[in-house]
Amino acid sequence: MKQKNGEFMKFKWKWLIFLGLTILLTINIFKNPLGIANTEWFNNFETDSDALIYGKTLVTRTNLFSPNSFFLSFSRLDAVTSEVNSIIYGSQMGLHGVLFTIVSMILFWVDLTALMSVYAFLSSLFLSIILTMIIFWVYKEFGLFASAITFVTTFANPWLIVVGNSPYWAIWANFLPFIILLYFLKKHEETGIYDTKKINILIFLTVFFKAGSGYEFISVVLVMTVLPMIYYAYKNKWVFKDFSKKFLTISSMALLGFIVAVIVHLTLLTLLYDLDYSFYVLGSTIAKRTGMGDTSQITHEALVNSLNVPLKNVLEEYAITGIEERPIFKLLGKNIYMKHFIYLLGFSTVISLIDRSISRTIEENRRKIVGLNLIALISLLGPLSWLVFAKAHCEIHIHINYIIWSMPSMILIFSAAGFIFYAFIRDIIMRFSKKN
Repeated sequence: MKQKNGEFMKFKWKWLIFLGLTILLTINIFKNPLGIANTEWFNNFETDSDALIYGKTLVTRTNLFSPNSFFLSFSRLDAVTSEVNSIIYGSQMGLHGVLFTIVSMILFWVDLTALMSVYAFLSSLFLSIILTMIIFWVYKEFGLFASAITFVTTFANPWLIVVGNSPYWAIWANFLPFIILLYFLKKHEETGIYDTKKINILIFLTVFFKAGSGYEFISVVLVMTVLPMIYYAYKNKWVFKDFSKKFLTISSMALLGFIVAVIVHLTLLTLLYDLDYSFYVLGSTIAKRTGMGDTSQITHEALVNSLNVPLKNVLEEYAITGIEERPIFKLLGKNIYMKHFIYLLGFSTVISLIDRSISRTIEENRRKIVGLNLIALISLLGPLSWLVFAKAHCEIHIHINYIIWSMPSMILIFSAAGFIFYAFIRDIIMRFSKKN
C-alpha cells in the first residue's frame, strides 16, 4: 500500500511540475511580461500575417461553405452592404486556420478581435506544452541540472516568445513530428515496443499538417523529424540494418506527408481557378522564395534583390553578424549570435570525449552526451538547408527566419552544455569529498 501511495505521489508531483512549467512558458510567450523580447517588436510582430487568420475566420463565420473559406485571406466586412470582401492567399492551404475556425465555431459568441487573442493564447499554449515535453525528456536523459538549464534558456529565448504566439506562424506545428518520434522512441527504449504503424501514420499526419499550414521552414522540419532516431540509435547501439530500415521508413513518411500536402493544396486551388493558373500560383510561390522555376515575372524590386543576393551574404548575416536589436539570445546584457552557439557546441563535443581520469561522470554517460552533441550538430543542417534552399525568403524575411536556429539547435546545444557543466561540478565535489 505504501509503495502504491509513493508511486501516486511521484506521478502527482510530476504532472504538477509539468503543469507549472507549461503555465510559466505560456504566460511568457503569450504576454512577454518580463520584457525578454523588445516590447515594440513583440507587440507589432507580423500583424499583417496574423490578419490572414482573422480574414479566414471572418469568411467562415459569414459563409462556411464558400470556396473562399478553404484558404486564408485578407478580408473585411463592407459596412454598407454587409458583404465580406476577400483577397485569397493561395500560397498555402492554411490548415492551422481550419483549427482556429473550429475554435471560432465553438466560441461563436466571441467577437473577432477577442478571438485573435484566444488564437494567440492557444498558439502559446501548444508551443509551451511541446517545449515542456522536451524539457522533461532532457530531465529523464540528463538529470535535473541539464533540464533546468534547458528551461531557463528556453524561457529566455526572445525569438520563441515573439514568433511563438503568432497564430499565423504556428511554430508549434514545426515541432510536432520531432516530439512525436521523441516520445515513441523513449517508450521503445523503456518497453521494447516499437509501434511501426502508429509512428508512421503520426509522422505522415504531422508533416502533412505542418506543410498544409505553410511551407516555410519545411526543410528544417524534415531534418528535425529524424533527430530522435539518430540519438537513440547511437545511444543504444542499434544494429545498422535495423536503424537503416526505420530511418528510411520515417524519412519516407515525412516526405510523403509533404508531397501529399502539395497535391491537396493544388487540388484546392483548382476549386477557385483553372488548373493552369493553379500551377502558376504554386510555381510563383516557389520561385519567389527559392529562385527555382520561372522567375521572369517577378518584378518587385525587393523580391528581385532577394533572388540576386549572394548566398555568402545570407549565411554571414544569419550565422555571424545577426541583428543587433534582435539577437537570438542575450547573456548578461551581451548579444549572443549563432557563431557563439557553434563555438559552444564545439567545446561541448570536445569535452564529451575526454578521458575517464578527467571526468568519471562523462565517461559513465558518454554515449548519451555524444549522441546529444551529434544530433545538435546534425540539427544545424536544417537551418543551413533552409538558408540555401530558400535564400530569397531568408533575405527578404530576415525579421522572421532567425527562428530556425531554435528548431531545435539552440535547445539541444544548451542541454548538452548544461550536462557538461553539471558533470564537472559533480566530479569536483566527488574529488573534494574523497580528499576529506
